[in-house]
Amino acid sequence: FSLPKITEKGDGKSSFFPEKLVEVWSTTCIVNNFGRDYVDAWANTKGRFVLINPSNPQLSGISKFPYFPRGGPVPESSPGGAQADWQPLGYVTAWGGMDVGTGMLYATSVVDGLVHLAGGWKLAVDIASLEVISGSDEKCPVGHAVETAGRGELKYDAVIHTTPPFYKNYDDAASMLRKCYAASLKLAFKENLRSGRKDKNEPGKDGGQTENGVVALPLLGAGGRGFPVDAAIDIAASECIKWITMDKDKVDVIEDDRGGLRQMTVAFGIPDLDVANALIDRMQIECECKF
Repeated sequence: FSLPKITEKGDGKSSFFPEKLVEVWSTTCIVNNFGRDYVDAWANTKGRFVLINPSNPQLSGISKFPYFPRGGPVPESSPGGAQADWQPLGYVTAWGGMDVGTGMLYATSVVDGLVHLAGGWKLAVDIASLEVISGSDEKCPVGHAVETAGRGELKYDAVIHTTPPFYKNYDDAASMLRKCYAASLKLAFKENLRSGRKDKNEPGKDGGQTENGVVALPLLGAGGRGFPVDAAIDIAASECIKWITMDKDKVDVIEDDRGGLRQMTVAFGIPDLDVANALIDRMQIECECKF
């Protein structure tokens, strides 16, 4: 899905607005099996590759609990007992005094857990340096987004952490999830939205034309945060189509004699092919409504 814009100027030269693309891919793992090393079309892309990671407010990853209930909420302290660390996934119905119904998720079950496993201690150091934004320990409150470098074994140049709401614990869960998309995409593409052009003799000069960027994006909210898949799909589709169309008349142009078209790509990585196809179908509906 894309909305490139070309205009004719009075001097006969064509001016190009940055092209925004949304792609949907089926992948076994967006953390470890995605990106320029796995998609031939991106192999020669020189821009930065960014992963959007659905996190928790403390950015603690897997450090607090060995597992957690799908849809939350997370209790204040980890449950104890002889079987606390190895109860089989899908067979646990209570945790920390709460009924959880659909069982537990482990670190390797969710994107956030895989990110912290791959990033290791280097990612932990970066997170430790971030400022607390809310309360006593929230470095990324619900609906916010913060950035760290792609550390350790992560195959990305940067990671944008954003915290979706627990579906059953927020009256405005849908609007908060929309904020996650808006904040994440704005932060991920901040370099591409800088105005002006690079000087031909200074290709790396700050404030100039940036290179193409690719942002890998899971289906936010549909995992540990407990959103119904259909609801998560609807929000993902509408927010990404909104991103394609927003500010299309406000971004500075790039003349074709100075390097041509900038391209910004959002690439969903979805493990379930049926879910990926459903997201595509929903985006097509959103496009029809918009245009």
